[in-house]
Amino acid sequence: PRNRPRLLVVSSTFPYPLISGGKQRVYHILRELAKSFDVTLLTLAEEQDEPERLRGALGFLDEVVVVPIRQTRPRQLLRLLLNGWRWVLGEPAEVVVKRSGALIRRYRQLVQQGHFAAAQIEFSQLAPLLFVPESARIATVFVAHDISYVSQGRKASRCHGFRHWFWRREERLMRRLETATWRQANRVQCMSEVDREHVRALVPECPVDVVPNGVDTERLQPHTLEPLPTLVFVGWMRHFPNRDAVGWLLEEIWPLIRSAHAQVQLTVVGGGLPADLRQRIGADPRITYAGLVDDVADAVGRATVSVVPIRIGSGSRLKILESMALGTPIVTTSIGCEGIPLRDGEHA
Repeated sequence: PRNRPRLLVVSSTFPYPLISGGKQRVYHILRELAKSFDVTLLTLAEEQDEPERLRGALGFLDEVVVVPIRQTRPRQLLRLLLNGWRWVLGEPAEVVVKRSGALIRRYRQLVQQGHFAAAQIEFSQLAPLLFVPESARIATVFVAHDISYVSQGRKASRCHGFRHWFWRREERLMRRLETATWRQANRVQCMSEVDREHVRALVPECPVDVVPNGVDTERLQPHTLEPLPTLVFVGWMRHFPNRDAVGWLLEEIWPLIRSAHAQVQLTVVGGGLPADLRQRIGADPRITYAGLVDDVADAVGRATVSVVPIRIGSGSRLKILESMALGTPIVTTSIGCEGIPLRDGEHA
């Protein structure tokens, strides 16, 4: 038997299939950690994740503990209503909609019984785990997949009325929670130097490491192009910055491109696109909604241009790195490529 240190990793999303940037990062980090540690994964999992069927994809781990959660829009709203008192008292909605008493109980049990060398907490939604008494027993690493308060502030800047007020409040609540979390953790990991500066600006003494996103450059190789000029956008559409990007693309950007180029096509890839955006796509024969695909690399690699019109969010985007590895030219915003050292006109 191996005599290796044990590591507990806690994730707010089941890290398979690899249909979003967050799932990809957690999955590949777990694969690397498993080379040096006996890793137990404690994870929330939605019904559509089919965790029991897909456990085999995580066979390199020592143990996988799954806590079911239903994350349909009605269920999220119901959870927000039932836990509304937490929001009134200052817990961000982003945390409330992922709050799971069962996950907290399993985390406490595992820490009490597991003799782990450390616990690695993935995603801001799970920040409250760092404040349960059992966390004081072991070293804790908090992984900031983005800087949520920055993302919420950018959402507020794109909204009006009640939604503007709501996201401004979320920005204040997340800033307070993230600041406390960075102070509480033994170490913090973030995606880029930009994110590290955000952390250091609020908690100068925070021990923070940059562990950048990456892609498999051996697997991702240039493809044969589509016969017609084709733009592609890739994103998990339940992630608000991606929905906003598609909406902006369809409303303001695509009509200008369409009128200027007679044959250009647009392909939108990613599950969870809302009905109103699907209807808008369905009304234009030159746009294809591919939904979830078996291989994103094929869609991106065959496209003429990868478009990443991201206006909100933070962290760094794997879709940019994938496009670069595939040799597909990129048109993006400064926020879209934030955290990746690209030079305008040279790399994108």
